[in-house]
Amino acid sequence: MSSIIQFIKDLFTNPSKVHEQRAPWYVMAGVALSALITAGLYFQMWLAAEPCEQCVYIREAQFFILLGGIAILINPKVIGLKVVGLASAWTGVFYGLVCSVKLSGIEKAMHLLQSDNDQDLFSSGAGANACSLEPHFLTGLPLDVWWPTEFKPGGICGEFQWELFGLGMADYCIIIFAAFGICLLPLTYAFIKKLVTKQ
Repeated sequence: MSSIIQFIKDLFTNPSKVHEQRAPWYVMAGVALSALITAGLYFQMWLAAEPCEQCVYIREAQFFILLGGIAILINPKVIGLKVVGLASAWTGVFYGLVCSVKLSGIEKAMHLLQSDNDQDLFSSGAGANACSLEPHFLTGLPLDVWWPTEFKPGGICGEFQWELFGLGMADYCIIIFAAFGICLLPLTYAFIKKLVTKQ
């Protein structure tokens, strides 16, 4: 337990000590993989909640973070791998936040629609954010064709109502992506600082 506390302390107070170690990148890749497994096994298979368009974009963002962590894990001291890994991870963080915030808005609008019979789809705000069953991924790749169980949307955005401690699935995704960003920031700063001071 004390080693975990020390690791977290070093991450934020002395990131130059940890950014070239494998530990933070194992954590990053592990958390991203855990989020993907939770989405696929718990939400999709156990709760029978088909992913919506925004859900598969969130999964794509999580894959960006996972792949970024794996790239850096190959060798955290190689500049090229660190640049590719950080670029991939930051892309996942920003894209994931955008998609999660959008999905959270849709979920709240749909909840309002269900709780107020006088509301219609468009006045609730849900109609303006209607999602598609034909996704357009950030990578431009046909991920829904290549891996349909993970990336093919089959649900309607905001239709699946799940809450834990008053927060929905999209709210937890916002928290997860924000946490990734908060943890990546000192590691990225330490890496850039080392590059600048070497010149």
